[in-house]
Amino acid sequence: MSVVASSASCRWAPLIQCDYCPLLFHADCLEFPLASLPTGRWMCPNHAENYLEEKLLNSVSLTERVRLWDRFGGGSRLNQDAVKLAFLTRAHRPHPPFRLKRWEVNQLDEKLVRLLAWQRLQQLLPVNGVNGGCVQGHTIEAMEILPVDID
Repeated sequence: MSVVASSASCRWAPLIQCDYCPLLFHADCLEFPLASLPTGRWMCPNHAENYLEEKLLNSVSLTERVRLWDRFGGGSRLNQDAVKLAFLTRAHRPHPPFRLKRWEVNQLDEKLVRLLAWQRLQQLLPVNGVNGGCVQGHTIEAMEILPVDID
């Protein structure tokens, strides 16, 4: 088994394992570096649930969070191999694409944020579940929550 270090500074840093998949991360190499190691359960940034909560969650209610996760097929319905492949593809890019800073995303209008969320969900859903434009019946449900007019 080979370990790929993203820079010389993190070769000896401790690895954090996601509690929901078999991926490992350096605390310093995350998009938002962790100041300290998590004490409870930790979900890596490759899961759609993180993006769903950031963009679509309106309250801190556990009921709403679970409903949102279930509606978009989060957790057990995601293909772990697709998550690993997406991570490795992003990690080994010689020139990563431009990323918006958090304050720039907050300034975007709501329709664009919904479009970005929809595109991100399409990237994270397993490829083998696609059947004629409908991903296991969830595309229609997702479009009800994420209406995007391309006018």
